[in-house]
Amino acid sequence: MSSPPSLLLPLLLLFSLQIISIVSAANYIGEPLFYDCSGNKFTAGSPYASNLRLLFADVITSTPISPNLNFSSNSDGSVFIFAQCRLDAVGDLCAACLNQSIITVGDLCSGNRTASIRYSYCVLRYSDHPFLSVADTPWFNNVFSTNTAANTAEFSRKVGDMFAGILPEAARSENKVAVGSTEILSEPPDSMKIYGLAWCTNDLSPDDCFQCLDHALKGYMGCCAYHTGGGRMTTSCIVTYDDHAMYNETMLQAAPVAAPVAAPSAGETDKRRGRKTMEIVIILAVSLASVLAVTALCVLLIRRRRQAAIRKTESKIGAHEEEIRTVESLHIPLSILKAATYNFSDENKLGEGRFGPVYKGVLTDGRQIVVKRLSNTSCRGLDELRNEAALVAQLQHKNLVKLHGCCMQENEKLLVYEYLSNASLEKHLFGKSPMSILIPFLYLA
Repeated sequence: MSSPPSLLLPLLLLFSLQIISIVSAANYIGEPLFYDCSGNKFTAGSPYASNLRLLFADVITSTPISPNLNFSSNSDGSVFIFAQCRLDAVGDLCAACLNQSIITVGDLCSGNRTASIRYSYCVLRYSDHPFLSVADTPWFNNVFSTNTAANTAEFSRKVGDMFAGILPEAARSENKVAVGSTEILSEPPDSMKIYGLAWCTNDLSPDDCFQCLDHALKGYMGCCAYHTGGGRMTTSCIVTYDDHAMYNETMLQAAPVAAPVAAPSAGETDKRRGRKTMEIVIILAVSLASVLAVTALCVLLIRRRRQAAIRKTESKIGAHEEEIRTVESLHIPLSILKAATYNFSDENKLGEGRFGPVYKGVLTDGRQIVVKRLSNTSCRGLDELRNEAALVAQLQHKNLVKLHGCCMQENEKLLVYEYLSNASLEKHLFGKSPMSILIPFLYLA
């Protein structure tokens, strides 16, 4: 039954590709660039922990759809959470980044009521008090490559000039993100190109965004600007550069972005969560219906295969039963054959065949017969004898000796043929030409 597995193959392939896509995205995320843990502790079974888990599920579902900003709180206002993906991190990459953020911050800040974590493609922040539109700059983290510029003064000046144009653009942008590049001619062998990125969380005002970015840039330029790649970041903003483009410039410039939103009320949050829950239910229902449709098709094909096999088997059984009925209709009791041959006396014996003696007999209705008595040492079994009897009984030809019947009783295996005298058989087969004596049934042996 090869058809049903072949129908499941596309479905399995689709699931496999989806898993591979998510795993690949997770491998692309890298290590966290910044994290911070503060506030009081909560226990694993507390209402705060339960509400936080629900909000984690909410941002994982919602943020990849609208990656610029997602802010939620539970109905009693005890938990607030913020999630944002960079605009060029969409779909699986955004979901994988946030999922990794939740896992990592849970390990690094286990039990803290306030925590934040930033990766290259996303940022996550939660607390037990409202914080939307409030910059979070508890401290800044520097990262940089091990490679350094040959002309550090010229390199640092060009990096500073590049960010001098990027920072104001990022602060004014509705997306709170801007990119740029510069070419440094003094680097061997001829020149090198540097790519820069500045990004604030989208809840900040333009002034707060610029101040955060400016503070980060000044701190980095004071210590590490001679490295060919690096950056400085905190929860609310990041400035970074490298000798290769680490962003999708087309998506960052062209992606449509909604304007920043104010913190929703508890009622609005519950309504939005209800709509999202309904969307999830619809998606799951459609997926389940597709799986059920494929399963039903597989079951239908399997059932048809089984029914075809049953019909084939029944046909074989019917043919076998017909053979059995044919053999049963030819059955002659052993007592009648014994009486016809005088209990297989030597006087009635016509000769000895390969599989046993042959006797002449007369039935009570006067018909003369020949009884072929298979010896017990014969290798031919009952099934073979039944098959031969059924076959010969169905054959009708002028040159074939008619089979009257058979008997399989008391370990006896007997075939009963029409008796033909030598002259009659010779004449029947060959006309008037003289022939030697033939035993008409030996061809069946």
